[in-house]
Amino acid sequence: MQCKYCEGCGVIVTIERGFTTFEEAGHNSGKPYTREHRQDCKYCNGTGQQVYRECYRCHGKGSYEKIEKGVRKCHSCNSTGFILKVDGTHKNKERCPSCHGIGQEHYEHRLQEKCPNCAGNGKVRLTAEEIAEEKARVEAQQRAWNVENARRIAEEAQRRANLKIREDKLCAEGRCLICEKPLGFFQRLVHRKAHFSCK
Repeated sequence: MQCKYCEGCGVIVTIERGFTTFEEAGHNSGKPYTREHRQDCKYCNGTGQQVYRECYRCHGKGSYEKIEKGVRKCHSCNSTGFILKVDGTHKNKERCPSCHGIGQEHYEHRLQEKCPNCAGNGKVRLTAEEIAEEKARVEAQQRAWNVENARRIAEEAQRRANLKIREDKLCAEGRCLICEKPLGFFQRLVHRKAHFSCK
């Protein structure tokens, strides 16, 4: 089965576009550049025949983002909800700006975890059923394309045949092929030879 990620060539080509930096080009920095990177397709191992598919859980990244939410002790006020502010000889008790007097604060951590479905590889080996389904899908698409192509070829052949019949009829009647007006003797000779317009 031909690899759909590299289209059977076994190589993935990525185009990098950007601007040169001073470290790279010195005084010629700031100029646009285009670089082409080639690497073997990881879904067919460079053979062109698909062996793996993209992991549906991590979408080929090998990891996914996990958001951890919870409540923890406020470190600004030591979970009391108030802080002591000293102004000269006066001591004032104010509400903690971090937890707003609750004594606890909500936190949110974004963690990158290895995908358990593909073990962090970003790809999963195709099963026999998936290979059969993909082959059936490709064959159905090919059959549909062949039918559509045959229909278009038949329509084009019919259009050309109708156009030829019309031209032969107008030439036999001595009429213009464009405006269908009657032509004189000289115009008729030119028309039959080169199919020029009478205008």
